[in-house]
Amino acid sequence: MIEYYSLKIDDNLMIKLPLVETDDISYYSLNIMGMHKLNKKLAELLHQEILNHNIIPEVILTVEAKAIGLVEQLSDLFGIEKYTVVRKSKKSYMKNPISSKGTSIISKDNVYWLDEEDLIYLKGKKVIFCDDVISSGGTIEAVKKILDKHGIIVKAYVTALTEGTDWKDIDGVKVIKLGHFPLPEKKLAGEKND
Repeated sequence: MIEYYSLKIDDNLMIKLPLVETDDISYYSLNIMGMHKLNKKLAELLHQEILNHNIIPEVILTVEAKAIGLVEQLSDLFGIEKYTVVRKSKKSYMKNPISSKGTSIISKDNVYWLDEEDLIYLKGKKVIFCDDVISSGGTIEAVKKILDKHGIIVKAYVTALTEGTDWKDIDGVKVIKLGHFPLPEKKLAGEKND
């Protein structure tokens, strides 16, 4: 039997997060890849929260891949024609890619890549960074190194949910979220779910 963490987002949306257990970590998983209706609902709620903070972004930045559907929906609501995706591998189309190493709870060690053209596009714009879940902050830290080096300022970090740490801000920049859930306690070897 799969264990879940149930989280009420609003009166019309309850999310069940299945427990994932590996040799290294246990966590509740929010997988919004390909979930059109869920991404649309989350985007509508986040759109209102972003507006409540008097932020009108000109571009949304995300990391591949789980939040791309959410960012598509948010971009549509804000009338943003182009959003930017940080890649997790160097791509042949990149003319002058910039990279930064980072670690996240789920995907462990990664190298994050942005093309110089993307950095030029972001410069001077009101940028929000959007991810499906913010947990340790490792992904943001790695991407922030690239952005800081090129003078790109993020106006808000936007996420469906925070995990573990109940982030309010990151380096003084507001975290806008719809909910929070804990990291489960790691089960001991041989221990069974009830």
